[in-house]
Amino acid sequence: MGRVKLRSTAVRHKASRCFFLFSMFSTDKNIESLASLIEKFKEYLQLRKSLLQLSLTEKIIRLLTACALTILLAFFFFLVVIFLSFAAVYALSLFVPLWASFLIVAGVQLLLFVIIYCKRHSWIQQPLVRVLVNILAS
Repeated sequence: MGRVKLRSTAVRHKASRCFFLFSMFSTDKNIESLASLIEKFKEYLQLRKSLLQLSLTEKIIRLLTACALTILLAFFFFLVVIFLSFAAVYALSLFVPLWASFLIVAGVQLLLFVIIYCKRHSWIQQPLVRVLVNILAS
């Protein structure tokens, strides 16, 4: 194969510039600097990976803590509702028979359940989504 002849000055100029860049990186000092830069970049990537892992771990812990707290509060709220229901039944039993008191309290609870079910998007889902977004976005 023969040598490629450079026909124009622009091509010669590009070739001389490429040779200059190649010769610039061929010195020992520049090679060491480039190797150091590559090592620093690898360290940077490793630190970014560690930071991402720690951030993800923190968000998962915050999410699990919020879930556990919600379950615990729901359980205690459920117990309070049961005790208040029995207190209401026995308070109503002074005015109506005991079986009617249970029916009245059950009807009120059913009505509250229907209202909460109808408003579940605005009362439960949207606040829950906001809390989760705040946990995951921070």
